[in-house]
Amino acid sequence: MPSAITCAGIVTLADAEAMRHVEPAAFMFLQYLILIPAMATVLIVTRPAGRSIHQHLIAGWMRTPVRYAVAGITAYVSYFLILTSFQMGGDAAAVSSVRQISIPVSVLLGGLILKEARMTGRLAWSLLLAAGIVLIVLSK
Repeated sequence: MPSAITCAGIVTLADAEAMRHVEPAAFMFLQYLILIPAMATVLIVTRPAGRSIHQHLIAGWMRTPVRYAVAGITAYVSYFLILTSFQMGGDAAAVSSVRQISIPVSVLLGGLILKEARMTGRLAWSLLLAAGIVLIVLSK
């Protein structure tokens, strides 16, 4: 079974190649036509026992709609910018490295804003990732 990082690398290479042939907006539209029903199905099938489909899929939106909207919008915009950078000829390794900088930022935001536990280990691993990013960028 391939690791998550291997799968992420394959998706990155596929995205970069796809952007040589199609516009980012059209690509994302087709992707989401497939992705949304597939993810809804997975969430329905894997929902916790005793929880209705409505509670599992919709309740979070009703409690914190702004948080969900901001998360969705930023994810969409982020992916669109990545695809646009591939379309403009960006190197897949360099774009992917810059993309991964979001991990240490997310760890810091999770600790500072959400007060998540076990920050030391998470921060250490994310800084190791950041060091790898710096090495990739400096090697160009």
